[in-house]
Amino acid sequence: MAINIRQARQLDASEITRIIEQSLITSKLQDDQLESQGFLIYPHTIKDIESFILDQENYFVLVAEANNQIIGFAICCDIKMMTDLRSYLASQPDMSKLAASKILYLKQIAKVDGVKGVGHMLMQSILHHAHSENNNYIISQIAHFLVKNKRSILFHEKYGFELIAVVEENSDVTGVYLKTIN
Repeated sequence: MAINIRQARQLDASEITRIIEQSLITSKLQDDQLESQGFLIYPHTIKDIESFILDQENYFVLVAEANNQIIGFAICCDIKMMTDLRSYLASQPDMSKLAASKILYLKQIAKVDGVKGVGHMLMQSILHHAHSENNNYIISQIAHFLVKNKRSILFHEKYGFELIAVVEENSDVTGVYLKTIN
């Protein structure tokens, strides 16, 4: 099966939303299933996805497509869109230099179940984009508590992301993972 990675179009929003709904933590039942299969925490509406796709100044949205079907996606944005995280980084003495850097924030990456290699292809495209846009870093937040998203952590670590902080917002505890772009 040939897989094509491309920038998302507004018409892709409903398919991206479908994958998000299938990947949400609430759609999975047991903690061990969550840890081994991975999950998303935050839902987005079709309108949210459409606005991300249309705001190309601040967002970079990719889809993986095979046989005219969307089988995966990634949503990235400029760190300035993540005001809480940016403020947190600026307030930490050992991380304050990050707040002044050009950073791509990897908001979500997901695929349909049962398809191999899609995450790798999406991540390679993200890394290429970050490099071509002269980003210094890529940052992603991954669930650490109540359930640790082990699959996502291993996936990110495979690409050189390192845990730099653990952040508690409301009842969510996430690990902040950083990848330096050469």
